[in-house]
Amino acid sequence: MGRMILSKRFWPAILLLWLPLVLLLAVLVLRDLLPLPQGAHRYDVYVAGDFAINSYRTPKGQYYDLTMTREGRTVVLVDRVYAYGKETGLLYVRGVTGAAAIDPRTGACTLYTEEYFPKYGRLAPGVQRIYSLNSFSQEDRAQLNQLTERYAAYPASADALATLGCGRFRIQQVTGKDGYRRLQLIDGLAQELDQGYTVRLLRDVQSYLLLEDVLYVRSREGYACLRATGENFILAYDDYGSKIYYSLMPDIEIERNLSAFPIPDRWVLQNLWFADRV
Repeated sequence: MGRMILSKRFWPAILLLWLPLVLLLAVLVLRDLLPLPQGAHRYDVYVAGDFAINSYRTPKGQYYDLTMTREGRTVVLVDRVYAYGKETGLLYVRGVTGAAAIDPRTGACTLYTEEYFPKYGRLAPGVQRIYSLNSFSQEDRAQLNQLTERYAAYPASADALATLGCGRFRIQQVTGKDGYRRLQLIDGLAQELDQGYTVRLLRDVQSYLLLEDVLYVRSREGYACLRATGENFILAYDDYGSKIYYSLMPDIEIERNLSAFPIPDRWVLQNLWFADRV
């Protein structure tokens, strides 16, 4: 009888102790799953009906997002916005997590979400979600491709010598264990997804050229041609079969050699300066 009384007192006490921890874990999981606004010092940059371009600050810097507010609920549709434009009453937005074409007069929104940011687009009533930029109408796609980058989408780097795509692709200078200074090409998007790990697309960069919104890179390992507009990022490795080490995003096309590049790009890459060591 005494054991039964002890048991009745024991389990409620244990439940009471664990309940705050369970609730905290549930909040953390829910926050990660739902595209809720993040950051501090938030304010509206542009408002169009239920939609708004917002500025917010994090410890890494100041960024922008596209949010939608309906029935008192605010969700993020596109985070790390780097460009937006207003044409014929419509709002076009591009950012790290996707793109959107919005008609504020009707509340209609077509939203494209990058496949590695699946949570954006959830809990968005009235939003038509698509899974390819090519699924936009021809007119909307043309307007989105014409957007000029206006805002930084990645943390600024003091070591960056050249940047492309709002800082996504960067040439950085590092000092190796042997004491030599070298240049490397990194992917800021992959670094954002895996905090603290620098994703090197090319090590031992020998020369580079930022020409008409295209970053051309030559290294001891291969070549890169990275365009600021579109998703046309091409890398070629001299040693194609041993590149398991590199964490490459799905929008980067890998080729086996320099001959795979278009002739104008190939001519620029071939004329970049060559050196045995940087």
